[in-house]
Amino acid sequence: MCIDEKQNNLDQVDEYSASQQALGYMYQARYALLNAFEVDEDSIIRLEFLDDIDVSQKNQKFLYSLKHKKENDILTDKSTDFWKSVKIWLKRYKDDNNNQDIFFYLVTTSRISKNSFIKDLSYEANNYLRDNNKIFTEANTALQESDNKVFVQIKADFERLTRSQLIDFFSRIIVFSNTDRIQNIQNKLLNRYLKTVDEKHREAVFERLEGWWNRTIIDSFTDKRPIEIYNREVSSKLQEIAEDFKKYNLPIEFQDIYPEDPIDVNNDNRFFVKQLKCIEISNFRIRNAILDYYRAYSQRTKWIRDGLIFDSELEKYEKSLIREWETQQDIIKDEIEMSQIEHNLSDKEKILLLEGKRLYAWAETSLNLPIREGVKEPYVLRGTMHILADEQPHPKIFWHPNFKNKLKQIFGGIHDE
Repeated sequence: MCIDEKQNNLDQVDEYSASQQALGYMYQARYALLNAFEVDEDSIIRLEFLDDIDVSQKNQKFLYSLKHKKENDILTDKSTDFWKSVKIWLKRYKDDNNNQDIFFYLVTTSRISKNSFIKDLSYEANNYLRDNNKIFTEANTALQESDNKVFVQIKADFERLTRSQLIDFFSRIIVFSNTDRIQNIQNKLLNRYLKTVDEKHREAVFERLEGWWNRTIIDSFTDKRPIEIYNREVSSKLQEIAEDFKKYNLPIEFQDIYPEDPIDVNNDNRFFVKQLKCIEISNFRIRNAILDYYRAYSQRTKWIRDGLIFDSELEKYEKSLIREWETQQDIIKDEIEMSQIEHNLSDKEKILLLEGKRLYAWAETSLNLPIREGVKEPYVLRGTMHILADEQPHPKIFWHPNFKNKLKQIFGGIHDE
């Protein structure tokens, strides 16, 4: 891939800098995503296989060579960008068992010189009326006039094909010139192909779609998935992401993340962890609680930052959880009091501990109150309960009925209201 992107606000580019190559791969990935919306849904897309991008649909192949050039670059008869692509395409043309089915696309941000034969290969030219014999003659003339090493190799390739084959080869080339630069492709996707998404959510949807797309490409390069990407995967993923942004739903993105620092149950002194230690919950369950807290906190922060939810909705949700907790607390207390009478239980501390354990077990396994109807991920609910249990100086929920005195006695730092 040829990349010659001008860097803004820099007088010089370090000769060892990899920024241009990195930008090139980013352009390639983003253009491939755009292209996925512009070809048939039954198409199969591959990157860095037969060319920068190749697309297979039905019995046809389309090879895309991408050139992201500096501003105002001009494509001429002797531009190596064009001829390097020709060299690759000639090999694919010769290797193809059925030459009726392969086509070659040069996608470049450059403009075509008005005096170049390449203008007759452009997308804007009428493909049905163009004179492919004339195009080949002019192309061959330009080729023969140069001693450039790349040109010399192509001359040798030309000699291995008949004139009729070469004319047929050039008939399969289309040049898309003056195409969108990398920073403009996003706008085209937003305004053309994400129009069905609520305008205020389009950028967030695009961010997630492109993130998934880039991960898919990386996985295809590292053999974690087949190199072929079925175009239906893209439209299906867009629908899935867009669904998360409906009024009854929210995107779930943190179910598999972990804190940067290792989880240390024994030395974690946050209130919600202290509360769980007071009811003698196992370290394994406390570790899960820490994960739920971290994931819910991260998710809620992201929703707020993206404007998907507001503090008022979170406060309303938290009040609903507190009401459910209060109701269940009373139910469990009554049940245990009845059991105490029936079994003549007298150890008050054990009774209180049992109440706390049952109450927390209910929150872990039975509480079902999603923040929105479509949000089914348990970490949001459980993590929010831990956030409420972590409020300072007075947690909004607690598990041990006598938690204030117990925490004050064991840990300190809690004061009665």
